[in-house]
Order: sequence, then C-alpha cells, then structure tokens
Amino acid sequence: MYKLYMVAIALFISAWSTVLTANQPLRNAFHTPDISNNWVSFSYDGDIWLVPRQGGLAHQLTNQSGASSNGKFSPDGSSIAW
Repeated sequence: MYKLYMVAIALFISAWSTVLTANQPLRNAFHTPDISNNWVSFSYDGDIWLVPRQGGLAHQLTNQSGASSNGKFSPDGSSIAW
C-alpha cells in the first residue's frame, strides 16, 4: 500500500510539472484523483486529465464549457465516467 501511495505522489508531481511547463495557472489544481491499472485521473481547472501510472505527460480528457470533475474508472479500468 505504501508503494502505491508513493507512485501516486510521483505521478502527481510529474503531472504538476507538465502543467507548469504549459504555462497554465495553478487554480483548482489536482482534485479527485482515481487510479486504474494503467492510468491516474485527476481534475484540474474544471477538466479531467489522465497521466500514465508509470509517469509521463498528462493528457487532457475533457474540454467542455461546464466543469468536469470526479472522474472514476470502471472496475476493470477500461472506461472512465464523470
């Protein structure tokens, strides 16, 4: 369990540095994380983002006029709902 938390922390740091590199403001950063076998989802600035569990660049999943948050993976990790 400790290893899982450490991986999650490392992934969020990686995602944070990606957002900083993109010169985006840090308001509403990193809420409601969820972890699947291969991905970590989190809410940032009203959208849902995905980052590989092993680390890497975060990818924006939603881009809607309304806020998207609370992304949750299905039990098998093949889909995400919000």
